Amino acid sequence: MAKKKEKNELIDLVEESKIVITPTDLQLTNISNLMKLQIELEDDITDLEERLTEMNEKLDHVKKELLPEAMLEIGMERFDLSSGEKLAIKRIIGASIKLSNREEAYQWLRKNGFGSLIKGEIVTKFPAGKEKDMRKLFKEILAKKYLAEMKETVHTQTLGAFVREQLEEGKALPMELLGVFRYEESIITRKKERNKK
Repeated sequence: MAKKKEKNELIDLVEESKIVITPTDLQLTNISNLMKLQIELEDDITDLEERLTEMNEKLDHVKKELLPEAMLEIGMERFDLSSGEKLAIKRIIGASIKLSNREEAYQWLRKNGFGSLIKGEIVTKFPAGKEKDMRKLFKEILAKKYLAEMKETVHTQTLGAFVREQLEEGKALPMELLGVFRYEESIITRKKERNKK
């Protein structure tokens, strides 16, 4: 009964706090201008990100293909400009085992004495409510002298939904302990066609 009374009082308090404010033309113009500014800045950032991706692709093409080919074609590995810039062709060796070849490649490594290159990692997920089983298995791994790491996390979206639900129900929470924060954010939904400058 007490909870229902508290909830009704909370609803009354919220209703009373809804004060009708009539904005001035100047205030509405300011909001409109700020909204346009946000849209413009979002567009500028998107354009810059697209341009950066394009420029990085061009740089890779010049850096990893065109310039090394031009240098090696004339038998040069170094080139210096009179302005002080220096160019060197560096040979890089890398490897990446394809997924389809992994088993066979690992067998070869082991068979040929290179098995130490293969590192093991145990990753498993425990369903909610199985924390005791998780801790027990973790202790067993440590007892066998294996280096192990156990991570426990709470997804931020899950925590946020929980906090909102609890507060809507009027329940008290340790706000600081849970890292509860509040802020305002403007989100603008626009037409799919974006006006380019």
